[in-house]
Amino acid sequence: MHEVTQALHWVTVGMAVAGLITSLEFLTLRRAFCPGGLYSWEVLGLGRSRSRLLDGLSRRCFDGPGPVLTLALRATAAAALLFTPVTSLLGSIALWLFTIATFLVMARQDYGQSGADQLVAMMAACLSLVSLCGWTPAAMQLGLWFVALQSVLAYLAAGIAKAVSPVWRDGSAVGMIFNCGSYGTLGVARLLAARPWLGVAASRAVIVFECAFPLVLVLAAPWREAILIAGVFFHLLNAVIMGLNDFLIVFVGTYPAVHWASQRLEHGLASL
Repeated sequence: MHEVTQALHWVTVGMAVAGLITSLEFLTLRRAFCPGGLYSWEVLGLGRSRSRLLDGLSRRCFDGPGPVLTLALRATAAAALLFTPVTSLLGSIALWLFTIATFLVMARQDYGQSGADQLVAMMAACLSLVSLCGWTPAAMQLGLWFVALQSVLAYLAAGIAKAVSPVWRDGSAVGMIFNCGSYGTLGVARLLAARPWLGVAASRAVIVFECAFPLVLVLAAPWREAILIAGVFFHLLNAVIMGLNDFLIVFVGTYPAVHWASQRLEHGLASL
């Protein structure tokens, strides 16, 4: 059981750190959530079907000081999870507050969510369900299996989506990404423009890595650890070059569950 609790602890830490950072980032833009701002409910609420009841409820939660208070609650709950065992009463309360706040944030801003945001929400929901079961050994193991399989599925889906994309196969997608305003880096964009073969090599390497990531569940050491280390460097490069710091934290935060699941499969196959 020690391995289960340790893996669960580090999964919770990864989720909480990612949630804390994104919440603080949004709080630095809190003026944009005020009436007339880019993230105000006047803007984000456009085009949504509403009834009088839902309109009143949404305005209470999503308008005025509501979104800033929700983000502050999410950041506080995330910080509490870093210093309190999630299996304790206080930790479980912090987990539920974090989960509720996370889904309120996602419901208010239902576009522009990244894969990291979605993974944090799924991890929070999963751990909250485990807490409802009283943190029993069986529930914790099921929770770790869910996180591990969801992580593997995320890589595989991303890899397949890139593999069927012509712009990813010919390498032009990498150049377009580094030329865009959100994730671009001028120096890298110029390097890729001068040496197109680098874009081709980078795009195909990403496709191979993401499509092959599920092998981590069936490979034994040291190949299993090699894939996970490659994943750390992959996300670290994305964080440094593209600013995707939340992807680094939340996806690497699933690796303890992935490693635990791989070991369980290895032991199960060895006993056959």
